[in-house]
Amino acid sequence: MGNLLSADISHGLSQLDVHTLQVLMETLFDEEEIKAFCNIEDDEEDLLFDTADLAEKVQYWYRSRLKWEEHVYKSLHEKSFHAKYRMSYECFKLLISILAPFLHRDITKSRRVLNSEELRICLPSTNEEIENVARGFTEISTCDIHNGRVVGAVDGFFQSCKCPTMAESNFNPGAYYSGHYQDYGLNVQAMCDAKLRFLFFAVAAPGKTNDSVSITFCNDLLNYINGLDLGKYVVGDAAYDLSDRLLIPFTGSQRANNDKDAFNFFLSQLRIRIEMAFARLVRKWWILTSTLQNSLETNSKILMACARLHNFVIDNDKKVKDIWASEDDESLSSGSHVSTNAPFDLAYMPTIPEEFESPVGSSILRQALVDLIHQNSLQSPHHNRVRQERYKLLQENLDADMIDLEYFSPSV
Repeated sequence: MGNLLSADISHGLSQLDVHTLQVLMETLFDEEEIKAFCNIEDDEEDLLFDTADLAEKVQYWYRSRLKWEEHVYKSLHEKSFHAKYRMSYECFKLLISILAPFLHRDITKSRRVLNSEELRICLPSTNEEIENVARGFTEISTCDIHNGRVVGAVDGFFQSCKCPTMAESNFNPGAYYSGHYQDYGLNVQAMCDAKLRFLFFAVAAPGKTNDSVSITFCNDLLNYINGLDLGKYVVGDAAYDLSDRLLIPFTGSQRANNDKDAFNFFLSQLRIRIEMAFARLVRKWWILTSTLQNSLETNSKILMACARLHNFVIDNDKKVKDIWASEDDESLSSGSHVSTNAPFDLAYMPTIPEEFESPVGSSILRQALVDLIHQNSLQSPHHNRVRQERYKLLQENLDADMIDLEYFSPSV
């Protein structure tokens, strides 16, 4: 049975020992089929193997190396390269050229993506870079009140992982357990631009930690936000503390005011970009849809590598740009490749903000924008107001502990 019936390999591949596998094959197939499957010549009469002898031979059978050129040609011919490698062949070649200095046979000494300076995620550091980000948000906004002002969208998401050990969790594995998701995980904090590129990405805290606390561990992000010129700001959800440089939606009964409801709509129109970025990240790198089974350190590296490749593909893969350009905001924040525990058909697991009647902090700028909305008689679109009415009806019929209006599926 050739390279199938090495004692260790047989069990690893089929979850059966050699003898059981042989009996199964003889039950399912006749002798000629087994010979053909195992590449046994006609003059090899004995198909039986001494399992005791095989048990002593734990060495792996020789495996031929992949013929890369042939593999690529076949994949391109079958149009399966993008599905296998999550990017076009041209984009893949560019990635290899960037990572070439870090590619070694001894993978334990190679950090590849994480060591590449060209793939590093960077916050805007000059006025020109900040203005470029602001222009991107201006282009997608349907209201002038935010034009030239928004320089990032920030949010957090929950990445499921196995329960950490006592040692790596500083004797507190419970800190990683999310009561909302009933699972262990990590809190990721990130900020993106209008193109859904991450400007900041960090595994910030244990999964139990809320966003308002987790962001305090992200010194570079806080320095960026607090260092913005007055009039520039980042947008986030109600999990964060309100300030003139970090604007969040109105919550609770404040949303009943038409001007504040309109403010929420125009803010969310830009804030949703970070939700779309998370959804795109998870849908592109499917390992993130499952529970990561490694150490906390390795899980963090997996997340960081995926985020770097996320940016790389957006910057360089024209095929992906064309595909994603055809999808609207709502279809990107939900999707067919949904995380197991994601609420309301979202493609990832958001960190659900608590619903405060009066969130922490204050902002003169936010009130000035509401006044501007009132002066110009601006309203959210009719379809949005209709949806809000449906939300109210749902809220009356759903358990208050299970509902959060920020995260209803767009299809509701």
